[in-house]
Amino acid sequence: MVKRFREGRVRRARGGEGEAESNLNYLAREAVERYVRHMEATNFQEALKAAWQVIAAANKYLDSSAPWALAKEKKLERLDTVLYYAAASARLAAVLVSPVMPETAEKMARQLGLPQNWLERTFAHLPALENLPDSLGTKLGQPIFPRIEEEAREALQRKVAARIAEGEAPAGEAEEKTGEKAAQEKAASDGEGQNLVSMEEFRRLDLRAARVVAAEAVPKSKNLLKLQVTLGGETRTIVAGIARHYAPEALVGRTVILVANLQPARLMGVESQGMLLAARDGERLVVAGVEGEVSPGAKIQ
Repeated sequence: MVKRFREGRVRRARGGEGEAESNLNYLAREAVERYVRHMEATNFQEALKAAWQVIAAANKYLDSSAPWALAKEKKLERLDTVLYYAAASARLAAVLVSPVMPETAEKMARQLGLPQNWLERTFAHLPALENLPDSLGTKLGQPIFPRIEEEAREALQRKVAARIAEGEAPAGEAEEKTGEKAAQEKAASDGEGQNLVSMEEFRRLDLRAARVVAAEAVPKSKNLLKLQVTLGGETRTIVAGIARHYAPEALVGRTVILVANLQPARLMGVESQGMLLAARDGERLVVAGVEGEVSPGAKIQ
């Protein structure tokens, strides 16, 4: 619509906001609060629902605002306001999915015409709809979130949450499945209800011993700690949702188990370069480690 009605450029019409924009802002703030709450609790599936909540609110906003009618009636100031808030909602959705779907978030940012450093602002700044730049040159691309039924949406949420530990799957079309490949996929599907993974899937995980060299609380978060860990020749920053279970100083010097080949994710404005393993025992989280002295960076088999 931006391409068709406004030559691909999003413009902010100052003072053009009304009740519809106030309602959209309210829903956006509500979604962000829900997202933060669930991300801090490392409940990724519920956090992702907040992103879908933003997308659904934006679709409803567009349907009720009818930008196609505004364009036909030459109400360009109102049209610019509607397209600006729709684009701002898309940027917010990109922010919310970026920790678990980084490639999708980058595609959204490119289509919106956002600068390369679009995710470098603090998290407190990024979600606000009115903080979208006043003017953007958008780029056409393939639909990223096609309309889907609610059951399919929930299935997608479960699938994405389950893939957090292995990164984002490619978005290309499905290959034709014949012969041995089809048989392997059927076998994998048969085991899906039992949460079984193949040996090949397991081998994709790069588990390493990592020594915690520094730890501190993440500002404005009750659940997150920021850890500096060494893998021998490399130091990484890890964000872990264990602040309710460990004081930062209690972790320094410990050897933990790190998923080292997890795609980086930004949590509360901090980039996490891996994930700690921990056992959940009722309400307790117990960080997994190794028995005896091992060198930082040693591979866990």
